Order: sequence, then structure tokens, then C-alpha cells
Amino acid sequence: MTTSASRFTYVRDDTSLAALSRQLDSCSVVAIDTEFERSRTYFPKLALVQISDGTSIWLVDPLTIKDWQPLAELLQNPDTIKLIHSASEDVEVLRHTTGATLRGLVDTQRAAALAGVGPALSYRNLVEQLLGVVVADDQTRTNWLKRPLTDRQLDYACDDVEHLIPLYEKIRATLAAQARLEWALEDSERLTVDTDFDTMTAQRYQGLSRGWRVDRKLQPLLLALVRLREELAQQKDLPRRFVLEDDALIQICEQQPQNLPDFRAATQTGRKKAEDLSKPVFALLKR
Repeated sequence: MTTSASRFTYVRDDTSLAALSRQLDSCSVVAIDTEFERSRTYFPKLALVQISDGTSIWLVDPLTIKDWQPLAELLQNPDTIKLIHSASEDVEVLRHTTGATLRGLVDTQRAAALAGVGPALSYRNLVEQLLGVVVADDQTRTNWLKRPLTDRQLDYACDDVEHLIPLYEKIRATLAAQARLEWALEDSERLTVDTDFDTMTAQRYQGLSRGWRVDRKLQPLLLALVRLREELAQQKDLPRRFVLEDDALIQICEQQPQNLPDFRAATQTGRKKAEDLSKPVFALLKR
């Protein structure tokens, strides 16, 4: 097996990233993937960016990069197609880190579905099905923020972009024969639209598992509570569930607690957390 060090070039400083971005700006297609951590934060923390032009692979270390503007310019260049598999979270973390709104995106998972290869296929299944190559999938949940990265992590990271361009060539040929190539481009482009706060709040409200059981007259209050949780989660940079669980929102909505003991009973939270959260919740209930 090819050793990790011989498969890629590490990019660990702003000068190298700027040079790489200029080099890739002339490419018609580049493959991109990311590794990130968000289990204990609201906003994803970028841990690695993998890039390939079909010949070479570069691994960009976000922990040592300060100036993301050159990469942002590449991501925003509509003339260079960016291949990303199952792209929604990658789009989010790249936007949050670089400030860039991707242009020229092709999500190979969505494109494969449009080509009739199969719905929602994982990268590994798609690579095996179309290219006959088996790639490992045992490093997904490892700690990507810890340094140094292991050889297995580095090989895994390289695998994630090495086959994207050959995949796209096969999928593209099928889509072109079906006159669906433009559909795939338009479908992927929708993922790059930045979701505004109100739309995101509405999506979370609609996704509450037991929200439909709440009395119709209380639904505006439930929506307001979902919005408040979203605001607090962003302010504290914590996952929504770390602020208030979905069931806690419903209990608050239905019981409308007016004091700390009732709030703790409704939300099943400790005293310190309850004291912190009850103030904005009580203010909302009062309004």
C-alpha cells in the first residue's frame, strides 16, 4: 500500500495556501472534502481540507492557516467545478471558515441519483460500484483536531478525494447521454444558497418530533421558543440539544412555568443551567 507521506502535499501556512489556490484556479475541475468536529459546538470546527486536481492531492491544515481569502476566491470561481460528495455539511463548514459561498458545485451523491446509479449512495459504495475500488471507512469518527494525524487518518483523507474526479467523469457521461447534466448542476447549486435565520428556525420548528401534538393555539409560542433556542445556541456556540432538548421546549410551551422550580421540573435541568436559561425564557413568556 502507498504510504501516506508519498500521496499528498501538506499545506500548513498562508503562503502555501495562496500558491495552491492560484494554481487550482486554472483547473476546470477540482475534488474537495473536509473533516470537521461539531459534537460539542453549534458551529462546525474545520479540521482538514482535502483537495485534488486528479493528479495530485493536497491536505490543508486549518489549525495553522490564518488567511483563507485565496481559497475563498477559488471556491467562489464559477468556472472551476468543485466536486464534493454529500456536500451540505462541507458547504456549511467551508462557508463558516472562509466566508465563501461556493459556486460551480457538483454534489456527486445527488448527481449519481439523477443519473440513476442509486439514491443517497455513500462515497465508498459509489466508488466500489462505479470504479471497482474498495476504500476504508474506519476513520470517520476519529479525532480530526488532534495533531499529529495518524497514517491511517491521512490515507483515509486522501482516499476521500482521490476518486472523485474519475467518479464524476463516469456520472457526467451518463447524465450527458440522458440530457440531465444541467439538472445536476442546478440541483447541486441549491445547496450553496445560504439559509437565512428565519428559514432555519422554521425548519427546526417543523422538525420537532412531537411538536404536532401541541395545541394549535400554542404553536406560535412553540415557534418563538425554537427561535430563542437557536439564538442562544449560536451565542453560546453549543449544540441545540445542549441548550434545551426538543421535549423541554414542548414542556415549557405547555406548562409555561413562572418560577425557577417549575422551570427545572419542566426542563429537567440542573440549577445553574436553569438559572441561566430561565431568564430569557421567562421574558419570552411574559411577552
